[in-house]
Amino acid sequence: MSILEKVIAAVIPSTTEGEVNAIDLLKKDHDDVDALFRDYEMLAEGDGDGGDRRALSTRICGMLAVHAMIEEEIFYPAARNAGVDADLLDEAEIEHGAAKELIAQIGAADPSQPLYDARVKVLGEYIRHHVKEEESELFPACHKCDMDMAEIGARLQERKTQLLRKLAGKGKERTVNAKPGSFPTESRHGLTHDRERSTSEERDMPGQSTRGRAQDRAKVAGGQEHETSYEAKKTGTSSIEVRSAVKKVGNSRGKVEAELKK
Repeated sequence: MSILEKVIAAVIPSTTEGEVNAIDLLKKDHDDVDALFRDYEMLAEGDGDGGDRRALSTRICGMLAVHAMIEEEIFYPAARNAGVDADLLDEAEIEHGAAKELIAQIGAADPSQPLYDARVKVLGEYIRHHVKEEESELFPACHKCDMDMAEIGARLQERKTQLLRKLAGKGKERTVNAKPGSFPTESRHGLTHDRERSTSEERDMPGQSTRGRAQDRAKVAGGQEHETSYEAKKTGTSSIEVRSAVKKVGNSRGKVEAELKK
């Protein structure tokens, strides 16, 4: 059984009988992924095998990607239509965006890299903060509004099952033993993108220095959000400034960094 098939077995009910309350479903997702983060912390503290850490981080990121999508596609719009405070919903969606950047960075990295465990840890802390705000502020606000939690819950469960099976299918195509750095990540419109191309291209550059490969990778993946975020942190600037520099001088990392230093 693949890692993604285990995700499905863990989070899809064995029976469809009875109603599914939307908030109960989302809270269960929160609890499930928090338990996995704690498992990862134990692995990392015990110098766990890189393959085990990759498998567990893949499971965590897959669950988070699906959870974010069903909230953004179904729950948040339903809450907006019911008159829930728009500020709460806007903040939740912005927090999703930040979490997706970290998920992309984890998917593009190798467990042997120094910051791999740190990224997973920071993602866990970020998700716990997001969950605390959702469960203490957003969900109570939703309860006060006219939202049919049973109907929304059924839609959430149906879409969640569909996405998990789609994700599992893509996992089979790549196989469980895919190259390190290959991780299927989600976009707002579907689980269709991965980071395999840029990492495989790095491996196909024998004789180049690490810096040289990184510069070439910037040319290949210069528009990707995780690259923009990385460059912003490296140079002490913002993602907006990095994107502006790319538009001005092209996506050569050296030229971008020179432009940002002006």
